[in-house]
Amino acid sequence: MRKKDFSGFAALAWPLPLRHNPPVMSTFSRKGPGPAWPTLRTPGMIAATVALAALIAFGDAVIGDRVFAWRDAVHTFPGLIDLIRSEWTAGRVPLWNPLLNNGQPLAAMNIAGVLYPPQVVAALLLPTGAAVTVVVVGHLLLAAAAAARIALDAGRTPAAAALAGLAYVFCGSVVFQAYHTPNIPAGVAWLGWAVCFGLRLGDGWSIRDSLGLAVALACAVLAGDPQAAYLAGIVLVVWHAGAAVSSRASLRGAAGVAARLAAAAVLAALLAWPQIAVTSEFMATTTRYADAYPVSVWDVPRCLRDPDPEVRRRWADVILGRPPPESTFYHQIYRYSVAPWRVLDLVSPALAGPLAARWTTALGLEGDVWVATIYGGAVPLAACLVALGLPGLRRGLRPWALVAAVAFAASLGGFGVVGLTRTVGELIATGRIAEPYRPGDEVGGMAWLLTTVLPGYAGFRSPGKWLPCLALALAEMAACGADAAATAAGRSAWRAWLARVAVASAVVTTAAAVAAPAGDRLGVAAGGGLCIVTAVLAIRLLDPARTPRWLHGREVAALAVLTAIELPLVARLSVETAPLAAVRAGSDYLRDLESLRDPASKAAASHPRLAAIDGLIEIPPTADAAARARCVGLAQRCNTPLLHGWGKVGEPGTAMEADFELLCSPVRTPAGLVFPRTTLDRSAVEFFVVPAVSPTGVPLRELLHDWASTQRTGADSAIVPDGPALPFAVPPGVDGPLVRVVRNVSARPRVRVTRDVAAVPVVPVAPRARRLAALRPLAFPQDAGVAPATTLLETADRATVEAIASLRGSDDEPPGTVRIVTDEPRRVVVEARLAVPACVVLADTFHADWTATVTGEDGMRRALEILRADHTLRGCLVPAGRHTIEYRHRSATFDRTWPVAAVAWAVAAAAWLMCWRADRQPRAVEPSTRTSSAGLVRPS
Repeated sequence: MRKKDFSGFAALAWPLPLRHNPPVMSTFSRKGPGPAWPTLRTPGMIAATVALAALIAFGDAVIGDRVFAWRDAVHTFPGLIDLIRSEWTAGRVPLWNPLLNNGQPLAAMNIAGVLYPPQVVAALLLPTGAAVTVVVVGHLLLAAAAAARIALDAGRTPAAAALAGLAYVFCGSVVFQAYHTPNIPAGVAWLGWAVCFGLRLGDGWSIRDSLGLAVALACAVLAGDPQAAYLAGIVLVVWHAGAAVSSRASLRGAAGVAARLAAAAVLAALLAWPQIAVTSEFMATTTRYADAYPVSVWDVPRCLRDPDPEVRRRWADVILGRPPPESTFYHQIYRYSVAPWRVLDLVSPALAGPLAARWTTALGLEGDVWVATIYGGAVPLAACLVALGLPGLRRGLRPWALVAAVAFAASLGGFGVVGLTRTVGELIATGRIAEPYRPGDEVGGMAWLLTTVLPGYAGFRSPGKWLPCLALALAEMAACGADAAATAAGRSAWRAWLARVAVASAVVTTAAAVAAPAGDRLGVAAGGGLCIVTAVLAIRLLDPARTPRWLHGREVAALAVLTAIELPLVARLSVETAPLAAVRAGSDYLRDLESLRDPASKAAASHPRLAAIDGLIEIPPTADAAARARCVGLAQRCNTPLLHGWGKVGEPGTAMEADFELLCSPVRTPAGLVFPRTTLDRSAVEFFVVPAVSPTGVPLRELLHDWASTQRTGADSAIVPDGPALPFAVPPGVDGPLVRVVRNVSARPRVRVTRDVAAVPVVPVAPRARRLAALRPLAFPQDAGVAPATTLLETADRATVEAIASLRGSDDEPPGTVRIVTDEPRRVVVEARLAVPACVVLADTFHADWTATVTGEDGMRRALEILRADHTLRGCLVPAGRHTIEYRHRSATFDRTWPVAAVAWAVAAAAWLMCWRADRQPRAVEPSTRTSSAGLVRPS
């Protein structure tokens, strides 16, 4: 390939200089220069084609303070962006989130991306909604550049490279990430660049490519998608293994490739070490890893050392798909599996109707939906089939075909060998599918194999995240097939496959439209119609007798432009945006609730807390994205309260302290599901946001009624409040049919002083049965004969137990007053005036990163021990007098790791600068070419 075909592409493909003569990378590369087509030869024209597609798909998204009106993009990330901006603006590293679940690590929740420069810069410079949208769209464009760069490195023409970029980033499984979880588009982009540099390393050692691979992997981790980095590593191993088998490479050569990839992975770990360290530390106590049962063979040694004989006995049951009910995260691993029938999406999009109301889910054909479609365009699909159909190209495509096969098999997740066998047998026997997925179905599948065998892979979930890897493999095969249109035989094959795609799309679309409900038929027909029209237009473009003379030699460029129009139009069937102001307007009633707060709670803390029952408040389906965004605000979904500076307790998720989740999660009782109301009272939750109509089997009486007097004293063992109804606090503008806001008159202040305390043993981590037994009285104290007002302090120190016993007394006469005078995310100062020694309870999360000091009236400052109060809160024993208690957060893990990453980044930058300067030195001898052991042509 000639230098002028791609040398200027660096401006689009990578912000740092690329080599002037990148090697031919794949075993299916074309030797020698390709046809001199006068189209899409410059990076500017390639960028213009991709920009056209982006304008069609996301034109309205980047105008104003808008967000993608679906899932995490609208109800999770705006609140995080606000918090990240405020922390960096105040000169603090955002390590702690004080507003979620009484406070929890922020940087350790890697989806926040608080250490990822692009997200930080966007948060500082742009409005909240625009920051989320610009980061998402920017990464999608970066992903397109990565796919195009891989194609150029493989010897494809610029027009074919543009087609690869479009097919990758505008495939339904990738563009879907724009409105699902905004950190995943970053992972999609860096996955592409990691594969790009990793393929280059397969042909020889290069400092620049090693640094590129390391930086791409590190950026994926810092952006909040470590799974993308892991998947990139698997893709590279699979691709190089396929290439080695095809070329019959030596064992020594394969070992060299593995060593180069491993070295880059080690450097990537050093570059992202602070994020990896703090996330690993946090996840060890969350619902992802706190499960006592193993989910992979790497957990078996720990399991066999467990003191609980039941755990030791059942480890094999879990791995073989028979986990006990308490093994909750095992089921999360296979959530969002892709149904096998979704392969039909390749020939026709929108088969199952709108994403918000999938008729295939109602019919039991699939479970939780991960993507709207995996459709990648009629032209790229035909190009891929052309490449696989021509004998001269098929052999070289084996590595990418192997990647595609592994990616699709892994995306099936819970639909393993056992599940597919059961499903087919059930369909034959009864003519229907009772359930799309049952526990145990995953056994024998690719996702089950990866989860069971690979170290650390069990910490991920959502098998559907393999679909971008499938899209990348298909895009690169499409680029190979696209260049075949330069020959007469290639054009003939193109037209034949396009006709077959059109016929297949017509058949599948017709069948889906007949099976779909009447309201979904138009969307199904529109998607299939786009596919068919595109195929017909492409056939005409490839017909020499009908193609205008000025298009001769420009067929692939015209097909790329056609794809740049079709795929964004398909994306528009599901991409919706709404102004962030709609979310704020829906949740603006929080400002009106300020006047209804209890004076004691208001004096104790300026940031009020609420509990919103997310899983039970259904957002009504509507075609109006702005109306749906307003409903998200009304329901206070996920991080929406953070937009107004309100805290939220009970926010579910796999990145939640396991013990706190147990104390907040509903339990099954004869009266239905019951939420541990005492936990919410102790956590200073002043308002409950509940559905206007309680779902069947979930009466929510514990959130609608106050405690009876006998329950307050512990004389009544009933765990459901049996007192008067709590007052509704429905301010003007809040519609009753969706939610009700209830004021919790039993909420305790965020900071309080008490002598009604009792010492209890430290809750054991294992065995699980003892841990659950110790937590039960904390969630339902009346059931254990304990008054809810009693604060339980955990300690194993005899002197501390005696000190607690000396405090024991009645709170009828207040022992003193306390108030928060400084309330910052990483620093809280409490002023206490105590008539007698007492316990000061701060209803913030107990965490090892928090320390306390107390300054007495004599001005002496000393360390103060923080005890676990009611297991999740902070309790301190304070003597009589006037004191200032200062709580400070400092992460020893972060302080220990960020210098390592800083040095690694400095070394990487210096090495890259040296390579750049070496490239600028004049060369005395024109480089010759050599042939590698794999038969590749590359500069020597």
